[in-house]
Amino acid sequence: MAVKFYATLLATALSSLALTAQANVIDFSSAPASFTSYAEQGVTFTSMTGGTIHNWTTPNGTSGLLEDSTPRSFLRADIAGGATFVQVDLGDYGSDADTLFLDIYDLSNTLLGHTELLISSSFNGMQALSLASSNIAYAIFGATAPAINGSSVYADNFTWRGSANGVPEPSSFFLALGALGALGVTSRRRQK
Repeated sequence: MAVKFYATLLATALSSLALTAQANVIDFSSAPASFTSYAEQGVTFTSMTGGTIHNWTTPNGTSGLLEDSTPRSFLRADIAGGATFVQVDLGDYGSDADTLFLDIYDLSNTLLGHTELLISSSFNGMQALSLASSNIAYAIFGATAPAINGSSVYADNFTWRGSANGVPEPSSFFLALGALGALGVTSRRRQK
């Protein structure tokens, strides 16, 4: 009876841990054609200059975001409840060289991480950039380029894991650990 109880407890705890490891992906397929602010799955997307953002076809043939200011501005994603991981696909149709970048910040506007990738003027496609840290409040992403109008870089597949859905809560972790230990002790007692 005790073995069955602890086995059920362990299965419940492990399934809870598996569910929390899943990431949220926003592919922008339901974003409006043009907007200044768009929210989906607890993430709000805006232009750093308040400009218009279009939902256009990316180099991969999917829906994606393109900021439309002159010069082009970076995009910002505010994550309600925070996150521990952020990833975004960025790319271009091969018109100029770009330095793709992703920055993450906490609520105090402290830079938590930066990553960048240089793509050549002949590159036609999308590249994933990702960062992880505790307490991510928002991300800024886009590209820098020497072009007069800034960089025409598309964004797609914004992926994030929040503290509620990406990192196992300590209680779930210790529940699984305790159930596993109790199952071992009970099993050992039965063998004696």
